[in-house]
Amino acid sequence: DAMTGAVVDSLGDFRRYFRAKARLLGHAEGLPWWDLFAPVGGDSAVAWSDATRLVLAAFETFSPRLRDLAERAVAERWIDAEIRDGKRGGAYCAGVGEGVSRIMMNFDGSSDAVSTLAHELGHAYNNVALADRTPLQQRTPMALAETASIFCETLLFEHALAAATDSQSRLALLDTHLVGSSQVVV
Repeated sequence: DAMTGAVVDSLGDFRRYFRAKARLLGHAEGLPWWDLFAPVGGDSAVAWSDATRLVLAAFETFSPRLRDLAERAVAERWIDAEIRDGKRGGAYCAGVGEGVSRIMMNFDGSSDAVSTLAHELGHAYNNVALADRTPLQQRTPMALAETASIFCETLLFEHALAAATDSQSRLALLDTHLVGSSQVVV
């Protein structure tokens, strides 16, 4: 009931965001569904090394353990991020035992891909936290499973927004964050 109430309470904020995005994209009658993911602002390409540095720095603001896990995942090559022929889209993180995970994603250098990296590393952190539990206890409902990952996205977003120096970069970050949030909440 509390979660449903929070969602209902936030819908007005999402409506305002969708109306503002519609105006930015030149739509007078509201945001058509096909433009929900249309980018606004100045989203510049990010190299993989810069993306991992940004995620590590954001995670450090919360916890050295979280940062260390992400650093380990990168160093031990848990993350299959390369885009290649035959590889499916989407992203996921799978625990493979003893606090080790494997992440599949397609890193294209966008701010959304950097956010996906943080999100999937949040799942990996959750896998570490549950590593000592029985297999039955490691299974969590979707709302709980997404908590650590969305928290990690939020850490990254707040860190990147604080470092953004121009309005177009800030707008691109806000749009990426709000599109992702609308997919979870709305």
